[in-house]
Amino acid sequence: MREHPDPTDDQIREGLSGNLCRCTGYQGIINAVRAAARTNADSNRLE
Repeated sequence: MREHPDPTDDQIREGLSGNLCRCTGYQGIINAVRAAARTNADSNRLE
């Protein structure tokens, strides 16, 4: 998220490459990264 504060799904998948998750197909992880990016953007606007 340092390089891409508002990452696309493809950028998130690229960032996750090299990690193996057999339980969810990564959708939950992608959703979590999107939520973290939104929270980070909201925090930055308040400063």
